[in-house]
Amino acid sequence: EQLKIPLIFFNFGSPINITTVNNRAQVDIAPMTLCALNMPIPKNWNGQACDVNIKRNYSYFLNEPYSGLIDSSDSNHLWKYWKNTQSEEEYVFDLKNDPSENTNLVTTIPLSLLTKWRKQLPKIELEF
Repeated sequence: EQLKIPLIFFNFGSPINITTVNNRAQVDIAPMTLCALNMPIPKNWNGQACDVNIKRNYSYFLNEPYSGLIDSSDSNHLWKYWKNTQSEEEYVFDLKNDPSENTNLVTTIPLSLLTKWRKQLPKIELEF
């Protein structure tokens, strides 16, 4: 499974300026597009434009009824936490050690991690 997806902007007729931008999420695509077009970004958008240097430990997703995040803050683990917003069922996978998501670790991980993700998730759900 691939978590890093390349995104290339071409502006024909302009000088080539190749820039590599890391730590981006899907929510950043629209603001980056407007930035490339020199258009203002609405203040109620949560993504970051191309000229903003950010450090982000979370990449997040929403695919109704599932909402979740991927936590890359731990070099030994790549955590994926998600929940079903209808049933409230929660899932945790260590993508570094279980890339096929075979073992749900929600009952075995430290409660502090689960609490951190639960607090982060409502913020994420509001961004979509």
